[in-house]
Amino acid sequence: MKYERIPLMIDVIFTKEGNMMPRTLIFDEKRFEIRKVIKKRRFCPKEIPCVAPIEYTVMIDNIEKKIYFEPDTFMWFSVKSTVG
Repeated sequence: MKYERIPLMIDVIFTKEGNMMPRTLIFDEKRFEIRKVIKKRRFCPKEIPCVAPIEYTVMIDNIEKKIYFEPDTFMWFSVKSTVG
């Protein structure tokens, strides 16, 4: 199985403590509300190349998803499995 890195557009807010909280995911011109951040940790998915991203486990439409923020590139992404 192969994996690919999917670039994402994320609206975020910054708390008064300086923490970054993702609130909306925009993909294919559709907006998805991030209802809750379940977990936040430094984690690099082994399937794709990346530089020390922060993994956010979030709830979108009552489905748990993982999105990543790479501070060195200021890029948000997800990981998708592909056939082939």
